[in-house]
Amino acid sequence: MNLDDKGQGSVEVLLVFLIVFIVIIIFVGVITSATEKAETGSLAEARMQGEKIATAINNVYSHGPGYSINITIPPSPNITALVNQPENYITVIYNGQQIQIKVIPTNLNTSNITSDPNGVSDIIYTVSNQNGTVYIKKN
Repeated sequence: MNLDDKGQGSVEVLLVFLIVFIVIIIFVGVITSATEKAETGSLAEARMQGEKIATAINNVYSHGPGYSINITIPPSPNITALVNQPENYITVIYNGQQIQIKVIPTNLNTSNITSDPNGVSDIIYTVSNQNGTVYIKKN
């Protein structure tokens, strides 16, 4: 007697395809989950860089005129920080996502802080308080 006489062969083939399909779906789900976790971690690192910039600005402002400090921006994650855009905020841009961090000074010079676009070296910026206005310049 042939297996196809009762349709058993067709059922077995369908069952095998169903199992393979389920296994593929599970693998895709695991890979997607791991990718999302990595992206979330990088976004958190970008936020930490923004917080570091905001802390430097707030410290320089609170210490008064003549005070300055250097901050080092690592090459990774690749960020752009828009200082005083919008006013009294730092907007950190990472992979098209924006994070806004409030800063204290109202007299803040508008500038941009970027990490190394080649992802190779640290970039040092000087944050200084000149007569109550906070300035940022790349060294």
